[in-house]
Amino acid sequence: MPRLAGGPRRRSLGIAAFAGGTTLCLIFAFIVGVLLPITDSSNRADAKGEPRSYSDVAVQGRTLYIREGCFQCHSQSVRDLFSDFGLGPRVSQPGDYKNEAPNLIGDIRLGPDLSCVGDREPDASWHVRHLLFPTAVRPHSTMPKYSYLTDGELKALAQYLLSLTCKG
Repeated sequence: MPRLAGGPRRRSLGIAAFAGGTTLCLIFAFIVGVLLPITDSSNRADAKGEPRSYSDVAVQGRTLYIREGCFQCHSQSVRDLFSDFGLGPRVSQPGDYKNEAPNLIGDIRLGPDLSCVGDREPDASWHVRHLLFPTAVRPHSTMPKYSYLTDGELKALAQYLLSLTCKG
């Protein structure tokens, strides 16, 4: 049987070229998206804003916030956009997150931004009620109930949320 053009040898070169091209694209993206920004001296200027400080109870609440995945639906960065109007007294600054590890900026916003929630809702009992039965305080809320948390966990989480302020 005669050998057809584009047989096994040609196909393996195509796969190698594809893999090589993909690798080069990923390396280029890493250089442009990661290396250049972190080596640019203008990105290392002093960050504006004031880092938050947390009480021991608020730190426990932050741990719960991370454990329960709250940051997946709630961002913590007020942006200078129409959709963020009224979420805080000012736009978030990089310095607001200076002492936070990990930063909880979030990926998406299914729920409202929480960077200034302590300014908007300064009552711990409101936060506990909202965590237990979200629709009792926000009728159209899609947030899940956290009624399985203990009283201590609910209070710690409420303290963390109260510590998220933008007024200083």
